[in-house]
Amino acid sequence: MSQKIFCFETTEAWVEGSVEQIVVRLRAAQAARRQATLLLSGGSTPTPIYQALAKVGQVDWKNVQFFWGDERCVPPDHPESNFRLVLETLLEPLGIASDDPHVHRFPTEGAPRDNAAMYEQNMRLFFSLPPGGVPRFDVVLLGMGVDGHTASLFPESEALDEQRHLAVANPVPTLETMRLTVTFPVFSAAHSVLILVKGSEKSVRLAEILTGSGKSYPIQQVTPTQGDLLWLLDPSASSELPKGLCEG
Repeated sequence: MSQKIFCFETTEAWVEGSVEQIVVRLRAAQAARRQATLLLSGGSTPTPIYQALAKVGQVDWKNVQFFWGDERCVPPDHPESNFRLVLETLLEPLGIASDDPHVHRFPTEGAPRDNAAMYEQNMRLFFSLPPGGVPRFDVVLLGMGVDGHTASLFPESEALDEQRHLAVANPVPTLETMRLTVTFPVFSAAHSVLILVKGSEKSVRLAEILTGSGKSYPIQQVTPTQGDLLWLLDPSASSELPKGLCEG
Protein backbone atom coordinates (compact mmCIF):
# COMPACT_ATOMS: atom_id res chain seq x y z
CA MET A 1 0.00 0.00 0.00
CA SER A 2 1.24 3.46 -0.93
CA GLN A 3 0.09 6.11 1.56
CA LYS A 4 0.41 9.89 1.28
CA ILE A 5 -0.84 12.60 3.60
CA PHE A 6 -1.66 16.01 2.14
CA CYS A 7 -2.15 18.88 4.58
CA PHE A 8 -3.60 21.99 2.94
CA GLU A 9 -3.07 25.50 4.27
CA THR A 10 -6.58 26.79 3.52
CA THR A 11 -10.02 25.31 3.07
CA GLU A 12 -10.04 26.57 -0.50
CA ALA A 13 -6.75 24.80 -1.21
CA TRP A 14 -8.18 21.61 0.36
CA VAL A 15 -11.15 21.70 -2.01
CA GLU A 16 -9.01 22.46 -5.06
CA GLY A 17 -6.39 19.85 -4.15
CA SER A 18 -8.99 17.16 -3.49
CA VAL A 19 -10.72 17.86 -6.79
CA GLU A 20 -7.38 17.65 -8.60
CA GLN A 21 -6.58 14.25 -7.07
CA ILE A 22 -10.02 12.89 -7.97
CA VAL A 23 -9.92 14.22 -11.53
CA VAL A 24 -6.44 12.85 -12.25
CA ARG A 25 -7.56 9.37 -11.25
CA LEU A 26 -10.86 9.43 -13.10
CA ARG A 27 -9.13 10.62 -16.27
CA ALA A 28 -6.50 7.89 -15.97
CA ALA A 29 -9.20 5.25 -15.59
CA GLN A 30 -11.07 6.56 -18.61
CA ALA A 31 -7.89 6.66 -20.67
CA ALA A 32 -7.29 3.01 -19.82
CA ARG A 33 -10.83 1.62 -19.92
CA ARG A 34 -13.02 4.43 -21.33
CA GLN A 35 -15.22 4.51 -18.23
CA ALA A 36 -14.42 5.08 -14.57
CA THR A 37 -16.03 3.80 -11.38
CA LEU A 38 -16.45 6.21 -8.46
CA LEU A 39 -17.60 5.23 -4.96
CA LEU A 40 -18.93 8.31 -3.17
CA SER A 41 -18.85 9.43 0.43
CA GLY A 42 -21.86 10.85 2.25
CA GLY A 43 -22.09 13.38 5.06
CA SER A 44 -21.41 17.09 4.95
CA THR A 45 -17.61 16.98 4.48
CA PRO A 46 -17.52 16.36 0.71
CA THR A 47 -20.24 18.88 -0.17
CA PRO A 48 -17.90 21.69 -1.36
CA ILE A 49 -15.79 19.14 -3.22
CA TYR A 50 -18.82 17.80 -5.08
CA GLN A 51 -19.88 21.34 -5.92
CA ALA A 52 -16.42 22.05 -7.33
CA LEU A 53 -16.29 18.74 -9.22
CA ALA A 54 -19.55 19.64 -10.95
CA LYS A 55 -17.72 22.54 -12.63
CA VAL A 56 -14.86 20.39 -13.95
CA GLY A 57 -14.89 19.80 -17.67
CA GLN A 58 -11.84 17.55 -17.99
CA VAL A 59 -13.78 14.40 -17.05
CA ASP A 60 -16.16 12.59 -19.38
CA TRP A 61 -18.90 12.48 -16.76
CA LYS A 62 -21.24 10.51 -19.01
CA ASN A 63 -18.79 7.63 -18.69
CA VAL A 64 -18.48 7.65 -14.90
CA GLN A 65 -20.34 5.00 -12.92
CA PHE A 66 -21.51 6.42 -9.58
CA PHE A 67 -21.84 4.21 -6.50
CA TRP A 68 -22.28 5.03 -2.81
CA GLY A 69 -20.22 3.84 0.16
CA ASP A 70 -23.07 4.01 2.65
CA GLU A 71 -26.60 5.20 3.15
CA ARG A 72 -29.11 5.98 5.85
CA CYS A 73 -32.35 3.99 5.91
CA VAL A 74 -34.43 6.89 4.60
CA PRO A 75 -36.21 7.62 1.31
CA PRO A 76 -34.00 8.99 -1.49
CA ASP A 77 -35.58 12.44 -1.21
CA HIS A 78 -35.09 12.65 2.57
CA PRO A 79 -32.88 15.53 3.85
CA GLU A 80 -30.51 13.00 5.49
CA SER A 81 -30.10 10.86 2.37
CA ASN A 82 -26.54 10.55 1.08
CA PHE A 83 -28.00 9.93 -2.37
CA ARG A 84 -29.92 13.21 -2.24
CA LEU A 85 -26.77 15.10 -1.19
CA VAL A 86 -24.83 13.84 -4.22
CA LEU A 87 -27.80 14.32 -6.53
CA GLU A 88 -28.18 17.98 -5.57
CA THR A 89 -24.50 18.93 -5.36
CA LEU A 90 -22.95 16.88 -8.18
CA LEU A 91 -25.25 14.89 -10.43
CA GLU A 92 -27.97 17.43 -11.20
CA PRO A 93 -25.44 20.23 -11.86
CA LEU A 94 -23.76 17.84 -14.31
CA GLY A 95 -27.08 17.15 -16.02
CA ILE A 96 -27.21 13.54 -14.81
CA ALA A 97 -30.68 12.35 -13.78
CA SER A 98 -31.39 10.31 -10.68
CA ASP A 99 -32.56 7.38 -12.81
CA ASP A 100 -29.58 7.45 -15.17
CA PRO A 101 -28.22 3.89 -15.63
CA HIS A 102 -24.80 5.15 -14.51
CA VAL A 103 -26.25 6.03 -11.08
CA HIS A 104 -26.22 3.11 -8.64
CA ARG A 105 -27.85 4.19 -5.38
CA PHE A 106 -28.54 2.04 -2.35
CA PRO A 107 -32.18 0.94 -2.42
CA THR A 108 -33.93 2.03 0.76
CA GLU A 109 -37.53 1.14 0.00
CA GLY A 110 -37.49 -2.33 1.57
CA ALA A 111 -36.14 -4.02 4.68
CA PRO A 112 -32.54 -2.94 5.44
CA ARG A 113 -30.97 -6.38 5.00
CA ASP A 114 -32.85 -6.91 1.74
CA ASN A 115 -31.68 -3.49 0.53
CA ALA A 116 -28.06 -4.34 1.33
CA ALA A 117 -28.36 -7.68 -0.47
CA MET A 118 -29.80 -5.93 -3.54
CA TYR A 119 -26.96 -3.45 -3.56
CA GLU A 120 -24.37 -6.19 -3.30
CA GLN A 121 -26.03 -8.03 -6.17
CA ASN A 122 -25.94 -4.82 -8.22
CA MET A 123 -22.18 -4.54 -7.66
CA ARG A 124 -21.62 -8.20 -8.48
CA LEU A 125 -23.56 -7.92 -11.74
CA PHE A 126 -21.98 -4.64 -12.81
CA PHE A 127 -18.42 -5.86 -12.19
CA SER A 128 -19.19 -9.40 -13.47
CA LEU A 129 -17.73 -10.86 -10.30
CA PRO A 130 -17.13 -14.57 -9.81
CA PRO A 131 -18.29 -16.15 -6.53
CA GLY A 132 -16.24 -14.61 -3.74
CA GLY A 133 -14.94 -11.83 -6.00
CA VAL A 134 -14.51 -8.24 -4.87
CA PRO A 135 -14.94 -5.18 -7.17
CA ARG A 136 -12.01 -2.86 -7.88
CA PHE A 137 -13.29 0.68 -7.92
CA ASP A 138 -11.10 3.25 -9.64
CA VAL A 139 -11.71 5.90 -6.98
CA VAL A 140 -13.19 5.50 -3.50
CA LEU A 141 -14.02 8.63 -1.50
CA LEU A 142 -14.31 8.23 2.26
CA GLY A 143 -14.73 10.53 5.22
CA MET A 144 -13.83 10.10 8.88
CA GLY A 145 -16.04 10.72 11.90
CA VAL A 146 -14.92 12.07 15.25
CA ASP A 147 -15.04 8.51 16.60
CA GLY A 148 -12.84 7.19 13.79
CA HIS A 149 -15.65 5.60 11.80
CA THR A 150 -15.77 5.64 8.02
CA ALA A 151 -18.76 5.04 5.73
CA SER A 152 -21.19 3.45 8.24
CA LEU A 153 -18.59 1.21 9.86
CA PHE A 154 -18.73 2.43 13.43
CA PRO A 155 -16.66 1.37 16.45
CA GLU A 156 -17.93 -1.86 18.00
CA SER A 157 -20.50 -2.44 15.25
CA GLU A 158 -20.87 -5.95 13.87
CA ALA A 159 -19.92 -5.11 10.27
CA LEU A 160 -16.30 -4.34 11.24
CA ASP A 161 -15.46 -8.03 10.89
CA GLU A 162 -17.45 -8.65 7.72
CA GLN A 163 -15.30 -10.31 5.03
CA ARG A 164 -17.83 -12.23 2.92
CA HIS A 165 -20.45 -9.64 1.98
CA LEU A 166 -19.78 -6.52 -0.09
CA ALA A 167 -22.62 -4.55 1.51
CA VAL A 168 -24.53 -5.08 4.74
CA ALA A 169 -27.14 -3.54 7.01
CA ASN A 170 -25.15 -2.52 10.07
CA PRO A 171 -26.84 -1.85 13.43
CA VAL A 172 -25.28 1.17 15.17
CA PRO A 173 -26.25 0.97 18.86
CA THR A 174 -24.62 4.30 19.74
CA LEU A 175 -26.94 6.06 17.29
CA GLU A 176 -29.89 3.72 17.89
CA THR A 177 -30.24 3.19 14.17
CA MET A 178 -29.47 0.90 11.24
CA ARG A 179 -27.20 1.95 8.38
CA LEU A 180 -26.45 0.46 4.98
CA THR A 181 -22.75 0.24 4.22
CA VAL A 182 -20.18 -1.17 1.85
CA THR A 183 -17.61 -3.27 3.70
CA PHE A 184 -13.85 -3.05 4.18
CA PRO A 185 -12.90 -5.67 1.54
CA VAL A 186 -14.37 -3.39 -1.16
CA PHE A 187 -12.52 -0.31 0.07
CA SER A 188 -9.24 -2.18 0.36
CA ALA A 189 -9.50 -3.59 -3.18
CA ALA A 190 -9.73 -0.14 -4.81
CA HIS A 191 -7.18 1.37 -7.17
CA SER A 192 -7.27 4.60 -5.11
CA VAL A 193 -8.84 5.51 -1.77
CA LEU A 194 -9.06 9.22 -0.91
CA ILE A 195 -9.98 10.04 2.68
CA LEU A 196 -11.39 13.55 3.06
CA VAL A 197 -11.12 15.00 6.56
CA LYS A 198 -12.32 18.44 7.61
CA GLY A 199 -12.79 20.08 11.03
CA SER A 200 -10.85 20.77 14.20
CA GLU A 201 -13.03 18.38 16.20
CA LYS A 202 -11.30 15.51 14.39
CA SER A 203 -7.72 16.75 14.78
CA VAL A 204 -6.73 14.86 17.95
CA ARG A 205 -8.25 11.57 16.78
CA LEU A 206 -6.64 11.99 13.37
CA ALA A 207 -3.22 12.54 14.95
CA GLU A 208 -3.65 9.33 16.98
CA ILE A 209 -4.52 7.41 13.84
CA LEU A 210 -1.76 8.73 11.60
CA THR A 211 1.00 8.55 14.21
CA GLY A 212 -0.02 5.08 15.37
CA SER A 213 -0.60 6.14 18.97
CA GLY A 214 -3.67 5.18 20.97
CA LYS A 215 -6.16 2.42 20.20
CA SER A 216 -7.22 1.33 16.74
CA TYR A 217 -10.20 2.84 14.94
CA PRO A 218 -12.40 1.53 12.10
CA ILE A 219 -10.84 3.76 9.46
CA GLN A 220 -7.49 2.06 10.03
CA GLN A 221 -8.96 -1.08 8.46
CA VAL A 222 -8.94 0.65 5.07
CA THR A 223 -5.74 -0.77 3.61
CA PRO A 224 -5.63 -0.84 -0.21
CA THR A 225 -3.62 -3.95 -1.03
CA GLN A 226 -2.85 -3.00 -4.65
CA GLY A 227 -3.67 0.69 -4.68
CA ASP A 228 -2.85 4.02 -3.12
CA LEU A 229 -4.27 5.66 -0.02
CA LEU A 230 -4.42 9.45 0.18
CA TRP A 231 -5.36 11.49 3.21
CA LEU A 232 -6.62 14.92 2.14
CA LEU A 233 -6.77 17.15 5.22
CA ASP A 234 -8.03 20.66 5.70
CA PRO A 235 -5.94 22.95 7.97
CA SER A 236 -8.08 22.48 11.07
CA ALA A 237 -8.10 18.68 10.78
CA SER A 238 -4.32 18.50 10.39
CA SER A 239 -3.52 21.01 13.16
CA GLU A 240 -2.30 18.35 15.64
CA LEU A 241 -0.13 16.42 13.17
CA PRO A 242 3.67 16.49 13.26
CA LYS A 243 4.71 18.57 10.24
CA GLY A 244 7.00 15.84 8.99
CA LEU A 245 4.01 13.62 8.17
CA CYS A 246 2.61 15.95 5.54
CA GLU A 247 3.38 15.83 1.83
CA GLY A 248 2.25 19.41 1.35
